[in-house]
Amino acid sequence: MNNRYGALAVILAGILSPALANAQDAGANAATTTDGGRDASPKPEFSSGVTWLDGKYGQTTGTSVLYVPFTAAYRASTWRVDATLPYLDVRGPGNVVGAGGTPTVVGSGSPKVTDRAGLGDLTLGGAAMLPKAGALPFLEFAGRVKLPTAQNHLGTGKTDVSAQLNAYQVVSPRVTLLASAGYQWLGKSPAYRLKDGALAMVGVDFKATQTLDVGISGNYIGSVAQGMSDQITASPFLSWRTDKHWGVTAYGLAGATRSSPDYGAGFQLTFYPW
Repeated sequence: MNNRYGALAVILAGILSPALANAQDAGANAATTTDGGRDASPKPEFSSGVTWLDGKYGQTTGTSVLYVPFTAAYRASTWRVDATLPYLDVRGPGNVVGAGGTPTVVGSGSPKVTDRAGLGDLTLGGAAMLPKAGALPFLEFAGRVKLPTAQNHLGTGKTDVSAQLNAYQVVSPRVTLLASAGYQWLGKSPAYRLKDGALAMVGVDFKATQTLDVGISGNYIGSVAQGMSDQITASPFLSWRTDKHWGVTAYGLAGATRSSPDYGAGFQLTFYPW
């Protein structure tokens, strides 16, 4: 498998998290291939950024989330592992659930507005490419575990687990089609009537120049709590590989259902030491 395919295999890493992570990973990982691909030996990566989300999530009072993740990853052309510890500032009645890199918000059932800030839950992830089968797309199996390390009631205090199958098809030197399907199991909490559910994403990445990618993803998260509808969002993104060691991705979000975030935006800066 050539290096471009190996790097594109991690485009779909964010499907276990909400919509912004899908777009963020799609843009950032596609951009790493613009120099013809990295060699297959494992290499570390470090990233951070800021994401802001706002919505009512099926309640009468809105919840805003400021999310600042710190991620360390170690990846080769056919596998990867990563760990993310975020700083969160949540204002509103909602709380954070799900085994993803950015927060899925669930309503608390109370209109009381609180302002909580501190470290969030630690998320550990990994993935491996499956052997290529004829004309089928490249496939990757991935999983994540969210551990209840959050402070100041910034999580449910339970462990969440997700698994997914990612697929991508390079249809031309400039265009890559993306798809993913998965499932998440949410730890049950006496304070929240949480539900396990499906995850899905479809998208497209377009290489505008050797260093610039643009694209959009459509994202689905099944209802995470009783009384909440499914979450459906669209996330456009733009990713720029500035040089051998740095990349930056900017992204937006628009929600299409009552339980989705109304809107959001953010950026991620990634450092590639080698």
